Formats: sequence, C-alpha cells, structure tokens
Amino acid sequence: MAPQNTTRTAPVTGFWLLPTSLRNFVRSRETGLVLVSIVIGLLSGLLVGIISTLSEIAHALLFDIPYDAHLSATGVISWQRTLLVPIGGGVVLAAIGWITAGKMKGQLADAIEANALYGGRVSFRGSLFISIQTLLSNGFGGSVGLEAGYTQICSAFSSHIGRRLAARRNDMRLLVACGAAGAISAAFSAPLAGAFYAFEVVLGAYTSAGLVPVIASAVSAWLVARHLAHQSFLMVPGFRRRFRWK
Repeated sequence: MAPQNTTRTAPVTGFWLLPTSLRNFVRSRETGLVLVSIVIGLLSGLLVGIISTLSEIAHALLFDIPYDAHLSATGVISWQRTLLVPIGGGVVLAAIGWITAGKMKGQLADAIEANALYGGRVSFRGSLFISIQTLLSNGFGGSVGLEAGYTQICSAFSSHIGRRLAARRNDMRLLVACGAAGAISAAFSAPLAGAFYAFEVVLGAYTSAGLVPVIASAVSAWLVARHLAHQSFLMVPGFRRRFRWK
C-alpha cells in the first residue's frame, strides 16, 4: 500500500469560508489578490470615515462646538467642559479597563505584531476593543490621535477577509498590510505614506509581489475618504488679507 499523505491544512475555525471558486481564484492568480486588496482599500476608507464622523459628533455634543469645527482649533469652550469632560472620559475608560481586565489576554496584538508573530491573524474582538478605546479617548478630548484605531480595525477586517478566503500565510500578511496602508492613506489623505507605512513597518520589507496590492489598497482608501469628507489640514483664514507679498 502506498503511504498516505498526513499533511493537512489547519481548519479555519469560527469562520465560514467563501466559495471554493473564489478562493482558488485569489490563491492562483495575482489579479485576484489585487481585486481583494481594492475591496480592502474601499472598506478601509469607509471605516476611517465612520470613525472620524463619530469623533466629530462626540466633540460637538460634549464640548458644545459646531459639528464641522476642529476641537484643537476652537477657543470658545467653557472652562467647565474643558475640565469635566476629559475627567469624565478618564473615569469611563478606567471603568472599561477594570471590567475587561484579563478578558482580552492574547487578543490585543496590532498589525505589526500580528504579522511578525501570528502570520497576519488579527483578533477582530481585540481590535474592536482597541478602536473603541481610542475613539472614546479622542471623543472625550484626550490628546490621542485616531490613527491607531483606524489601523487596528482596518487590519482586523483585512485579516478577517483573508481567513474567509483561507489565504496562505504570506498572502494573509500582505492583506493585513493592505488594510494598514488603506487606513493611513485615508486618515492623512496620503496614499504614498500609507504604502510606505505598510512596507516599512507592517511587512518590514519591500517586495515586488506586494507592490501592486498595497498601492491599490492605499489609492482606493484615499478615493473613498476624499469623497466622504473634504479634509483640510491647514486653515489660515484671511491669510492674503493679513500678509501682502512684495
């Protein structure tokens, strides 16, 4: 009798797999991986827009400022809100930390750690927890940027998609990098910065195989974020009236 092959692929537990034809298309063709990266980019841009909108709503409600105003550029906030809202936010975050203490053990790896140690497997539950913490801290006026929350949730969705596709380890790592690239690209309206972040920080190397998927994801996320919100990082009202160039 011929010896039996005992090598098996580890089952993907807790996830229903996408159709076999789609999985084979992604695994066997580079075009399939690029298409998935575009979907990840579109989703990343949407997620960044949602989180950013929730943060602006929180600022408007808690600090009584116009919805389209930037909290750091507003000088008309009452001292009571300036003092009490961040304190209230600290209490809320402390309570959440106390309630969830020990329940998130092993689920709080970011995209960099997940790619380096776990083959691109990012915990969806832990990533959602980190993103909510970041959003609450920012919404209550803490000096915490939303970039960590953006990157965490986008990477988690990318890993989730990769697991449903039963992607190989290298493809999983690449998909997580695509999610991180899309998050940074949409957050700062900078596709090249998102791509560089994915290669240098998440993947740790530049590869020709990952060039097109990462850039496709970054550009897709940037286009979505650009249509959802008009980002402006430099606002100097009356600049031409105050300064006259000779």
